[in-house]
Amino acid sequence: MVARAFSAPRKHLARARDEMADEVFHPAARVLESGVYQVQHYRHRLYHEVSIARGGIFPMCSECGSNVRFRLVRTAPPIESDRNFASRKRRAV
Repeated sequence: MVARAFSAPRKHLARARDEMADEVFHPAARVLESGVYQVQHYRHRLYHEVSIARGGIFPMCSECGSNVRFRLVRTAPPIESDRNFASRKRRAV
């Protein structure tokens, strides 16, 4: 009997990320996924993109305060999590 790889978790993660891309995040919410986010300001600036790390908090804007919104454009894991850029100490583990 040949063991098959179970692919459901990957599909589930892809679906979850697609759903996150449709979600709008507000200041003070926890960042659940590292990535590039589109920032939508209230009346004073055009949309722009920023990178935000997982575990952080979406910040308020110094101009529009809590009226700023964030939308996930694409996930982007931290470079430290890439096997070619991990520290030697981490690779040894």
